[in-house]
Amino acid sequence: MGEHINLRAYQDHETESNFPDDKSVVDYYKEKINTCNVLIDFIKSNFVNDNWKGNVAEIGSGNSKLLYRLDNERILSSGHAIEVSESRHKLAERYKQIIKNTNVININSDFMKVAPYNNLDLIIGIDTVFQLVAPIFEHSAEKILQWTYQSLRSGGGGASLTLGIFP
Repeated sequence: MGEHINLRAYQDHETESNFPDDKSVVDYYKEKINTCNVLIDFIKSNFVNDNWKGNVAEIGSGNSKLLYRLDNERILSSGHAIEVSESRHKLAERYKQIIKNTNVININSDFMKVAPYNNLDLIIGIDTVFQLVAPIFEHSAEKILQWTYQSLRSGGGGASLTLGIFP
């Protein structure tokens, strides 16, 4: 059996051909990063304090705009952007190089194949990501919960946030 169709759902989204030069990438990210305002406010209000800098993973990170925004806000120690779409991963990497970001690590993989981290303070996932994964893996809900539990910092220092709506 070949790769499941759900793993290819966003393969042609945000392709390099849509961005002929670095300026077009930067302009695109300026717009995208500004769409994170509500989510950033929610994270700041519920998960961080004035001195917090966290290790964050985003499952289904797309173009990694949320992690770049967290870094812009100076509340990201390290960010792990896990995205299955190769085109979106390439765009995130291109932007990372343009802005010379050192805190976001873009990973082009199905997150179920990424080893647990054991030091994360926050894991962010969008419910559609889990809907895409559910039909692919037997016992996917249990595997997602196990991966999350193993990835969070020990001693109760971490939280997992699953969002139903994302701008």
